[in-house]
Amino acid sequence: MIINFWTLKDLGFKSMYNGDSFGYLKDKIVTTGMYRIFNDPQYVGTTMAFFGWALKLQSWRGYMLSSIVGVVFYLSVKFIEQPHMRRIYSNKIKSKRY
Repeated sequence: MIINFWTLKDLGFKSMYNGDSFGYLKDKIVTTGMYRIFNDPQYVGTTMAFFGWALKLQSWRGYMLSSIVGVVFYLSVKFIEQPHMRRIYSNKIKSKRY
């Protein structure tokens, strides 16, 4: 959960929740805070939270759900979010981060 709150601090409320889809664009892609470590820290944090609960409860269903959530997030980022970010920020991207 700390990762998710840190991401919210770095992005701001509008950017965290699909702000770019509704016309609220940053001047550049955020590369500070948790974004120095992960490209998509909100998904990493959520997957880790699911896994943490599964570990605490010793639930094989929880482990499976955590794995499924992680795979769905990965596929979503790879095939939906990254192309969307490239399209929106194509003229602002200086590195090959996306």
